[in-house]
Amino acid sequence: MKVYLGKSPVHGKGVFAARDFWKGEVVGKYESRPTKISSERNRYVLEVYDEDEKFVEYRMGINEFKYINHSSEPNVEMGDELEFVALRDIRQDEELLWYYGDEFEADIEG
Repeated sequence: MKVYLGKSPVHGKGVFAARDFWKGEVVGKYESRPTKISSERNRYVLEVYDEDEKFVEYRMGINEFKYINHSSEPNVEMGDELEFVALRDIRQDEELLWYYGDEFEADIEG
């Protein structure tokens, strides 16, 4: 087991490291299925864009990574194939945090 769910000080449930990870290491994958539901209607939906920032599809999270919380100082980023990669060394029991994007950040700033 690489990660586990726990109570998050950020928001509700969160994803936590079950062991140490090194910078650049894949910590897990956002497993999902296509859906027509937008992220405005369901917080566990990821909007997928191509390299030209053109919308591709909505993906509904189906594993623990649907609970990954936002931070403006993330310790993981989403890489190829919806994999989360450590941006720095991550210690066991540390919450994994991902930057959701500029639009989300603007929404929470008000």
